[in-house]
Amino acid sequence: MEIAADADGNVMAAMNGEFGTKETRLALLRDGVWSEGRPNYQYAAFGRPNIDVITVGGDPRVSLIYTVMNGSYNTLWWATYSAPLNVVSSRCKPSVVLESGSYFINKTAASGTIYTAASCTATRYVAVASTSATPPTTVNSSDIKPFSKDNGNFTVNGLATGINYIHVRLYDTTNALESWVTNSVYVDNDNAVAATVAINNGNSIPNYKDTWNMRASTYTAKGYTRSLIGSLNITGVTDNSGLMSYAINDQPAVNFDTNNINLPIPVNFNNITSTVGITLTLIDGAGNSEVRGIRPLTYDVTPPTVSAAPTATFTSASDVFSGTIGLSSGTITDDVYSASGRQYWGVWVANAKCSGDGSTCPADTASQLRWGAVPVTDPTAISWNLLNGMSQAPESGLYRTYIRFLDGAGNASTTAVTVDTTITVTPSKVFMPLAFSQR
Repeated sequence: MEIAADADGNVMAAMNGEFGTKETRLALLRDGVWSEGRPNYQYAAFGRPNIDVITVGGDPRVSLIYTVMNGSYNTLWWATYSAPLNVVSSRCKPSVVLESGSYFINKTAASGTIYTAASCTATRYVAVASTSATPPTTVNSSDIKPFSKDNGNFTVNGLATGINYIHVRLYDTTNALESWVTNSVYVDNDNAVAATVAINNGNSIPNYKDTWNMRASTYTAKGYTRSLIGSLNITGVTDNSGLMSYAINDQPAVNFDTNNINLPIPVNFNNITSTVGITLTLIDGAGNSEVRGIRPLTYDVTPPTVSAAPTATFTSASDVFSGTIGLSSGTITDDVYSASGRQYWGVWVANAKCSGDGSTCPADTASQLRWGAVPVTDPTAISWNLLNGMSQAPESGLYRTYIRFLDGAGNASTTAVTVDTTITVTPSKVFMPLAFSQR
């Protein structure tokens, strides 16, 4: 049995072994003589033990009544076990709690509470702050202040930025009692919270699952949005006291989990104007807060206009589905987006295999078409595959490619241009050796 206690009888006791699974060897005190006993038990009856401080051979020990089941599990053994006092027996070594247990604070004064045993005779105390972990060797008389066990509250001033050590010692009317007790706090009083954040439109993954009734792509350019829903990413925290919580717009603060670094946090954008974003409040571990107005996204719900349709081509090696779309001439205008001399960010493309002899193709508004966004850097060389968005095996026939134009927010033009490509699939021939058996 392991017993830790102080001279006032505050005891923690534990038995070796796994409860309820095996026997435990205890030191049994009989008439002041230690001997080995092996009480079997299945369920240990833990309660508030009857505790005494006793002396055995001149050494202080803690004794307590402990209850276990006997070998037949139908009666109880009441026995007294004892062990050496392995925690300081002083009645006046204080326990000190600083700032209700907080390590990070944002002020230059720290408050705390001194707790002692009820029988402690201390009437005075010293509490001093230092950037050194080593307690002082001498104290000024002005630092010695009256102490009361009923109210052990104290305050130390003059804390520096960074780690501060608070050294506490108790005195009676004439002398110091026991050694110093040292605790630490970290002062972070910088109102700026060192965290890197980003606002995204939430549409950064291309796919070929869009439909025309959406009128827009789920994949858009960075910095643009047509939706008031996006995502916040906290990409790095370098604040000395860490990031404790954050609050978005007027919502309650949310505790920050460091496991969520770089993970998207859904947000609702505020203030519908030409740009949208959020108001973000960051709170560090010391309680400093910083409010940031983050409005990086251009809000756009108007699609591009095709004033003159470009000519579209599809180029690939003979009878190969993967190739290049080329766009020439034409005029596309947008009320917001403009880059590289164009007023469209990308194209929204869908494929269909025409039926029959190729004369019957779906309309560009057909629900069966699955559209995918492709950013455009060179209108004459847009990589594409005639099977994108289709769930069929390659086969011969006429394929039609439909092309609409997207602004940065993913709004799609109502006008579509098309290009037809005929593919002939040559069946693969596999030659197998003939095997003869001889009987």
